[in-house]
Amino acid sequence: MTDPGMIAWAQVVLLNDHPLRSDLVQALRIMTTVHPQVYRPRLARALCVLVDGFSPATPPSAAEPFLLEAAEHLHTWAAAVLRTGSATAEITRRRSPDAGPDWDLLALSAALETAGRRDAALAAVEALVALDRSRRDAPRSRVALALLRQAALLERRERGPAAASLRDEAHRLLTSDPAPPRSNSLATLLTSAAPLPEQRPAPAPNRTPIRH
Repeated sequence: MTDPGMIAWAQVVLLNDHPLRSDLVQALRIMTTVHPQVYRPRLARALCVLVDGFSPATPPSAAEPFLLEAAEHLHTWAAAVLRTGSATAEITRRRSPDAGPDWDLLALSAALETAGRRDAALAAVEALVALDRSRRDAPRSRVALALLRQAALLERRERGPAAASLRDEAHRLLTSDPAPPRSNSLATLLTSAAPLPEQRPAPAPNRTPIRH
């Protein structure tokens, strides 16, 4: 059980307008033990902000543990959303324009696609793209990653022309972002851990002899 004093400290940190990034991460880690579904997406976002604040000289390996932690929280959160049947509510709920990035929608889309809920998976990515487009400060490369995921889903639905248009736009955005955020790597972690069903190899037959 989390110590009440630690919870009180975390609550004070969360009330600050501009807490230190490291303090915010630690506070959200504490609150995630109390209300996991509420704080997991916020913690993942804070971990990304922390990583993006590293100096250019920081090696990529220093960011990896934080991004892996963020991915684990988002995968766990998305799995719980599917279990509780609240995916539609998460996709359609109103989100603050200042609260991005919404990596939880990407994690949810991957989980829905793996579960065979293809329309809902596409809806989640479309919501992510719309949110990123609406944010003037959203890095172009981050918008591009969402567009590439949307294009991949459309291609698997035999909507090639629409997918090609999105992919072209994504490549233009990628080439126009000279310094993409380190946290962009989270997109790969979220989607590669839950590949699209069509990309999965068929399981090998079980040749283990049956013992009687």
